[in-house]
Amino acid sequence: MRRSSRGLCFLFSAMLVLTAGCGIKDGSAPDVLRKYGLMDRPEPSRFQICKQFGCRGTVQVEMDPLEWNRVVEIFLPRPADAAEERGRIARAVALLEVMAGDLAGTSADVTMNSQAGPGQLDCVAESVNTSVYLLMLQDRGLLTYHSVEAPQRRGTFIFYPHNTAVVREKGTPRFFAVDSWFGNNGDSPDMVPLNEWMRGWHPGDDAGTAKEAERPASTEREHGV
Repeated sequence: MRRSSRGLCFLFSAMLVLTAGCGIKDGSAPDVLRKYGLMDRPEPSRFQICKQFGCRGTVQVEMDPLEWNRVVEIFLPRPADAAEERGRIARAVALLEVMAGDLAGTSADVTMNSQAGPGQLDCVAESVNTSVYLLMLQDRGLLTYHSVEAPQRRGTFIFYPHNTAVVREKGTPRFFAVDSWFGNNGDSPDMVPLNEWMRGWHPGDDAGTAKEAERPASTEREHGV
């Protein structure tokens, strides 16, 4: 049942991407945001996220300084290395999902495409929204060891297409998928080496990347949101 559901939602997401005419593999993260009609330099005080499948609908979100300070605190003190920073990134994305979801009406989003009601996001919308959050972290100087790259897509229209946000470990050829689609709103995204992700990784795989792929405890629970 899990794989059948996964295939159907991948197929639906692919149809939306193709009809939108957006090659999500091309360009930079800001380029991708512009393709979907979002502000390419999001600021915590004013940014836009997707609120529908395929990012067909967007909504503007405004966070106050106290809310953003909660994100900043995740990176204090500075992480000691890139691996530690990836854990902080996952926590920050999860917290931003919770706060933005409450303001934008996407807090009802659940794992994969398990429901089709208001607030549910597919992998296209998830990858774009996560890229928005990552760009805010980067542009506010919170990322020491990583840069934000354009979202990536694996598969084809027929063979399980899927999208993810991406970061690169600076000074190395190591890229990591930041995949928030497999969890509920407020769950930390899966941080998976991109080469493993491109080969079809999904939670539960026994690939040799278990430690990188572990999802930390829900930020929603951790921060009492």
